[in-house]
Amino acid sequence: MSLDKKIKRLKQALVETHDPEYIKTLKAIIVGMTNFYLGLSSDLAKKRFENSCKGCAFNLLDPIVELRVQDEKVPELSARMCAHCEGCVLSYKLRQSIKPCEFWK
Repeated sequence: MSLDKKIKRLKQALVETHDPEYIKTLKAIIVGMTNFYLGLSSDLAKKRFENSCKGCAFNLLDPIVELRVQDEKVPELSARMCAHCEGCVLSYKLRQSIKPCEFWK
């Protein structure tokens, strides 16, 4: 699925929901994806990875090969996901501040 289609799908879900927690989650994903694809917040992502996610038990290889993201700015995040938040792409998660992880230091 192209980036354009992914973002349109997320925006449509945002319009259709009234659950404030789900709205917050969708906004966090959109901001994280945007920052990733525009090359923004890479230093922040690296810092969060080093300080919190590097040794976290929830930092796993994404089992779905088609969903793996290759992160050229922070290679340690390539193909990684957060199992705590049910499959967040770490390259997106660590580049947003709308919904911080409870384990970030």
